[in-house]
Amino acid sequence: LHEMLGATIVYVTHDQIEAMTLATRIAVMREGRIEQLADPETIYREPANLYVAGFVGSPPMNILPAELVIIAGRPHARLSEGTLVALETKYAALPPQAVRLGARPESIRLAVPGEPAAVTATVDLIELTGPEKIVSATLGATRFTARLDANVRLAKGEVRQFVFESSALRLFDANTGIAL
Repeated sequence: LHEMLGATIVYVTHDQIEAMTLATRIAVMREGRIEQLADPETIYREPANLYVAGFVGSPPMNILPAELVIIAGRPHARLSEGTLVALETKYAALPPQAVRLGARPESIRLAVPGEPAAVTATVDLIELTGPEKIVSATLGATRFTARLDANVRLAKGEVRQFVFESSALRLFDANTGIAL
């Protein structure tokens, strides 16, 4: 209808899937304020703050407490258990600080044996949705969700290694929640 009329249409919905599929621009609002105004892909891949990160996506973006550290000139997120997750070089210019690491479930995958930079976690829950498995795993006191292929073999209670794809990770200020 939008393309046929060639008109600007303002459509209000609480259904994020509907918004993502219909819109050319989305205004994510909270308590009458616009949190982010952008195209759907930007809203999903580069959320402006923790509210947008947690609101858009199903399952939502994982938000993990971490510390930004620079090791040998490369940025890493040190999780509360001391585990390091490599980040894109764009974060190397930031000073070491407390952050929240954002990782979409589809940006976390099982590591192949011997792969460097893998995070060891215990599988807590496996939900088969048909074409995929939604897996919850625990790393110390930190829980995260990964979206894996349905054919992946794993069992509840199993200790596995996961890789966080650095190109899809986002950092947020630990105090303000604003994207860094």
